[in-house]
Parts: sequence; structure tokens; C-alpha cells
Amino acid sequence: MIIALVALVLLAAVWVWLCMGIMKTGIRYVAGAVASQISFVHLVFGLLTGQGLGAFFGAFVPPLILVLSERFAQFHSFLSDVLPMAFAAGGITFVAILAVPRLRLWSVAPALLVFLAVGIVVGENVSQRAMCRAAAHANIPEFRRRTLLWSLYNTPEEFQFDIHAAAEIDGRRLGWSYREMDWYEIPSDAWGEVDAAPFDCGALAASKPDA
Repeated sequence: MIIALVALVLLAAVWVWLCMGIMKTGIRYVAGAVASQISFVHLVFGLLTGQGLGAFFGAFVPPLILVLSERFAQFHSFLSDVLPMAFAAGGITFVAILAVPRLRLWSVAPALLVFLAVGIVVGENVSQRAMCRAAAHANIPEFRRRTLLWSLYNTPEEFQFDIHAAAEIDGRRLGWSYREMDWYEIPSDAWGEVDAAPFDCGALAASKPDA
């Protein structure tokens, strides 16, 4: 525990040193500009997902997201439907800004923000449609769900007590798994509930039919 804490402090110190390079010149300035933009995006994302102070402190050690990202790989079925469009939008933004010489150094933050924004919007839509499709297949009459932003804050863990979405059928309580992209039965000795109104799959289908 102590070793991990020391490593975390050292990582934060190195990252702050990199960000401070924005006050220097040359390579230090370039590294500082890039690091500062990454920290800014990390802060924005943390605030959007409700992390509060955690978003602020996390901005000092954004490289940790690279470690956590390995755990997100288990949600490949969901991400495979979301990441292509998010990467495309972020990439186009990055290239477009690179075309403007004076803005090249500041292309990282806009590209990452567009990547996140498109990923969240597309992900929310994919999530809703997948839940409705799986509910129809399992003859689930209705379910209650939390937003994707809530799930992103609580991912990569799967929860029994604070679940992504909940349903009930034939006396069985069901929760939603982004790992399996399907409903799973909540054990009888566990509690699972989502404080939200029933989701209207009919309105979703009317807005845009599934392919």
C-alpha cells in the first residue's frame, strides 16, 4: 500500500512537472502544452461523470487512465459499436486543426473532447437500443436504466447493488451487463434497483428503426 502511494505521488509530481513546461520554451513547452490539454480533458470528463473532487485530483495523474483502460477491454462488444465513430470524429477534428499552423499545438484537447462527446452520444444510443432489443427477446415488459454517464463513472466494475439497468419478470430480478450486452439474473440474496422511470422503447423505435 505504501509503495503504491509513493508511486502515485511520484507520478503526480512528474505529470505536474510536465504541465509546468507550458511556462518554458522548446521541447518543454510542447510537452507542457500536450500534458496540460490531457489534464484538462481528464478534468472535464471527470466532472461530466460526477466524480467531483476526484476529477480534480485525477487530473494530476491522467496516465492512470491507460492502466484502467485495459479493464475496459472486457466490454469489447459494446465498445466495438461505439469507438469507430468516436475515433473518426476525433481524428477528423485533430487533422482539421493541424491544418492551421498556429493551432497545431492545441489540437489535442479539441480532438479528445470531440472523441468523448461523440462516444458518449453514440454510446447512449447503442446502450438504449441494445437494452430494448434484449428486453424484447427475453419478453421483459419494461425496465429502468441509468444513463451511460453514470455507468462510465461506475465502470469497469459490475455492480449488484448499484446496477446499470433493472427489470423484473416472473418474480425474477434482472440487471444489465455491458460485458455480455444482455440481462442477467440478480441473486436472490442481493439487492438491485434503479431509481428511474420505466424506459420507453416504443419512443426509441419510432425515432429511428433498428437496422
